[in-house]
Amino acid sequence: MSHNSLTGPIPSQLGRLKQMEALDLSSNELSGVIPQELPSLDFLGMLNLSYNRLEGKIPESLHFSLFANSSFLGNDALCGPPLSKGCSNMTLPNVIPSEKKSVDVMLFLFSGIGFGLGFAIAIVGAWGIPIRRRSPARQRAL
Repeated sequence: MSHNSLTGPIPSQLGRLKQMEALDLSSNELSGVIPQELPSLDFLGMLNLSYNRLEGKIPESLHFSLFANSSFLGNDALCGPPLSKGCSNMTLPNVIPSEKKSVDVMLFLFSGIGFGLGFAIAIVGAWGIPIRRRSPARQRAL
């Protein structure tokens, strides 16, 4: 879901997708902190949160420590390992749940589903419809 101009915070509900193996949210306009639920995704082998507007400390976990520095680049307000920028005297912003957050989550998920469905329909339309050729007998009749 990279390069989609997504805005707002990363939905913490992504932490419920326990079988997710890759998450690429790079080059969007996402803001806020990295949800504490993401490090619990044990099957996550690829993470790219680079070039957003994320802030605060990168969640500490054995799993998150395996991701490269490049997974977090371009977020000037992020700090902590694996980045070389330390977090000195930083306080995490208070996250206040609101109705808007659930709307953002739904918009985020529906955007991804819509993009995927549109892409699938385009592929089926391009390759799935056979090109009709005129039979030689029909061409002679014309």
